[in-house]
Amino acid sequence: MLYPNESPFMVKVKPRIDLYEIERDVKELFEEVLGQGEVVDIYASQYPSEIGVTLFLKHYDREKVWELNERIEEAFASQGLRVGILAMPGSNLVSEKE
Repeated sequence: MLYPNESPFMVKVKPRIDLYEIERDVKELFEEVLGQGEVVDIYASQYPSEIGVTLFLKHYDREKVWELNERIEEAFASQGLRVGILAMPGSNLVSEKE
């Protein structure tokens, strides 16, 4: 017999992921390597099991960015988080005024 607030199913509670904290961490890591002020804008979003981070850089160096993406993604993976990073030149950022 089940009592009023009991469930026959075990509910697995997922840890809460703070997207703002992930944005801040990614921004800090990029600016640590590329220099302060290099990140023009950054957005993080979550789709069921993966977090996507998109950032726009003032000075985009494909080789450096690719290597940095890999290192940061691996660091998050070691913590059990699936984070995909997409870095683009700041010129790709569309202004709301346009």
